[in-house]
Amino acid sequence: MKNILNYLKTNTKSFIESPLNCVDAVILCWLSYFRYPFYVKRGKAVTPNEMIKTGMLPEEETFAMAFNPKSSRKLFRLVAASPRFSGIKLCSYREETDEKTEKQFAAICMRITKGSYFIAFRGTDPSYVGWKEDLNQAYRYPVPSQISAYNYTVERMLRKPRARFYLGGHSKGGNMAVYSAFNADKELQKRIISVYNFDGPEFLDDVYKSEGYKNVSEKLIKIIPQSSFIGTLLDTRHVYRVIRSNGVSFLQHDPFSWVVEDGDFVTVDCRSKGAVRLEKAVNLWISEMPKKERERIIEMFYGALNALDVKDFNSFFRTFYRQLPALWGHYKKLETNDRAFFGDKIKRLHSLLKTQD
Repeated sequence: MKNILNYLKTNTKSFIESPLNCVDAVILCWLSYFRYPFYVKRGKAVTPNEMIKTGMLPEEETFAMAFNPKSSRKLFRLVAASPRFSGIKLCSYREETDEKTEKQFAAICMRITKGSYFIAFRGTDPSYVGWKEDLNQAYRYPVPSQISAYNYTVERMLRKPRARFYLGGHSKGGNMAVYSAFNADKELQKRIISVYNFDGPEFLDDVYKSEGYKNVSEKLIKIIPQSSFIGTLLDTRHVYRVIRSNGVSFLQHDPFSWVVEDGDFVTVDCRSKGAVRLEKAVNLWISEMPKKERERIIEMFYGALNALDVKDFNSFFRTFYRQLPALWGHYKKLETNDRAFFGDKIKRLHSLLKTQD
């Protein structure tokens, strides 16, 4: 089956000849996962091909934060060689990670054509703090990366007062794109063409009542694969498009598994029963807990991870079977009331998973 890499090889039309579409958008969003040299951070606009000639960071450093490093290397080379993408200019790369405030944020701005730009926000990277910030959205609003995304968006749009902008991101990056759009003032919102949320989580209930959200709701484009549930976490209100993936379960979160035919993602009629069941169970499980309890169980998960001898999820999954006894040992050392609280919550989740239709 064809995917976004095949699309890069075959679509040779310029963005003037064929306007930006959903497949283009996810490719541009994926560029936010890469780490860039100092000259891109300082605001110099440079094409991917110029970057290769000028000098990039070592490949391991450049692509280490991507969900799929091997395919990401291929994607960047194809972008640099593509007649469609070779003219885009990347600039103003920004990356902020702060364990104290529990923030993981990165963004990059790209000029697509004269007068049109795409701001892409990075999704969750393998760091524990990145995943912790994701979980914090169950009880905190806004989280630090959302504020950074909004500030970055306003800054870039004010610097280009006559330009129009696309916003987008994959996973948490999609959530940040939507947050930035509905918090912008009306004049900036008018200059936003579309906002892409690729399998990113939603928000707590109050967000959907805001005037800002209503102003941009028709510009929001959300896409989720049929067996993933990440894009339906929290309170999902916006209409989304379900597409086919050749991945399995959680691995469908990887856009390299999304099927492309005739220049577009392949739409399917409905999500898998397992994904719907998991969505209902997890969202009900979260909604049943007061915010203090949500915070407590998240802190317990995070404390267990920090007690391990590995410090990011890449290392965790490489040594998964070695980490299981360590996690069990950490659980047994918990105070009696913490152990009982954690056990009760996990039992409740298990019960909800069994009872959802």
